Amino acid sequence: MIVSINGVLKKADDGRIDPRDRGFTLGDGVFETIAVRKGAAPRLTKHLARMRHGLQVIGLPLETSDQDLVNWMNDVLSANDTHDAVLRLTVSRGQGERGIALPSDTQPTVIITVNPLPP
Repeated sequence: MIVSINGVLKKADDGRIDPRDRGFTLGDGVFETIAVRKGAAPRLTKHLARMRHGLQVIGLPLETSDQDLVNWMNDVLSANDTHDAVLRLTVSRGQGERGIALPSDTQPTVIITVNPLPP
């Protein structure tokens, strides 16, 4: 499987996040699971809006545009040669020091994975 980490395609076995990533250590982030059929995600606009709302609720700024996210999702679909799949779009606050205090300089981590549609 090929995944996208911050817009860079990598083999899943080579994809790594910082062990201090707050999404990993504290669950500090949001995710969307998006069904894709015949290369189309009919509810994509609603998924992205819900993700943006979730980011706003937890105070996590994401400067990456929706169009860039869509491009990255399409890159993952193409790299995995699939048109029927489930994408998972995960956004974490990124690397942070120990403790729950929010870092002053946030560098979000965006990971996009793909799996086959269940039967």
